Amino acid sequence: LVSISHTQTFYRVPRIRRSDLQKLRQGLIVGSGCSNGELFETIMNKTEEEAEKVARFYDYLEVHPPAVYSQLIDGGFVHDYANLEDTLRRIVMLGKRLNLPVCATGNVHYLDETDHKFRQILIGSMGGANSLNRFPHPKVHFRTTNEMLKEFEFLGYELAKEIVVTNTQKIAD
Repeated sequence: LVSISHTQTFYRVPRIRRSDLQKLRQGLIVGSGCSNGELFETIMNKTEEEAEKVARFYDYLEVHPPAVYSQLIDGGFVHDYANLEDTLRRIVMLGKRLNLPVCATGNVHYLDETDHKFRQILIGSMGGANSLNRFPHPKVHFRTTNEMLKEFEFLGYELAKEIVVTNTQKIAD
């Protein structure tokens, strides 16, 4: 899949066709991905029924800390953090309805928060090829478990612990 995405379907970035993923899926665990992913866009713009249909393709659903989605607010795609938190809640509840684990992941691109400046340089060098050049870049550093729990405290402690700790350990196992 990595070779195909870099040699056959590359367009600005490596891409994997769904047909290739379905054909070569055995032994893989497929997550729903980031805000540019099919599930997130469906839950933002379409019906719950359509979101359920999309979600059934995945082995687990993924949510990131609200701060990681800051470009959606800056770009006007989401009104504010309350609206964003509501969207994340809907993904969590969708996972519960479909009995799919929901995992909080950091969308990590670098280890330390201070490395943010290096990613800004890298993204800036891509010009118009990277949509992040249109908005301030979210900080996507490695967050500790406690930092992740704090990011999801709007869900309540038990649910935050489930998506930050329990479900991520299940996927890792």
